[in-house]
Amino acid sequence: MPCHRATPAPSPRSFGMHLELDLGFCDRRALDDPDGLRAWAIKLCDAIDMQPYGEPILRLDNHGHDQLVDHFGQDELAGWTLVQRITTSTIVVHCALGPLFGDAVFVDVFSCQTFDSGTATKITVDHFHAQTVDTRLRARGAPTTII
Repeated sequence: MPCHRATPAPSPRSFGMHLELDLGFCDRRALDDPDGLRAWAIKLCDAIDMQPYGEPILRLDNHGHDQLVDHFGQDELAGWTLVQRITTSTIVVHCALGPLFGDAVFVDVFSCQTFDSGTATKITVDHFHAQTVDTRLRARGAPTTII
């Protein structure tokens, strides 16, 4: 059973919500499946009522065309990364295959629209079959301290 650690939900006065998920000991097949990553992004957007802004992307090629997913990095840092733009910000996932990180997934969901962080966590944990999860939810807003 995954271990959860959550921080308090953002206040209504914040600019937006930022959910960070660090998932460990995931199913390697789910980590190394670009079509599955695309399907996860679409399912997540639907489940938390986010409007995708185009297809999941990662980078632009030399001709300015979107590349839907990308596999990059070397050795223990290699893995798929996907960015799903949403009308209220972004969803980003990086999969780290291998023993250094324990077949891990690192996810960021940032939106100025509120969303159900529990649903986002469950969909993600279930998709990647994570054995552990570290969850952080925080409010984002402009700093009030002048430096």
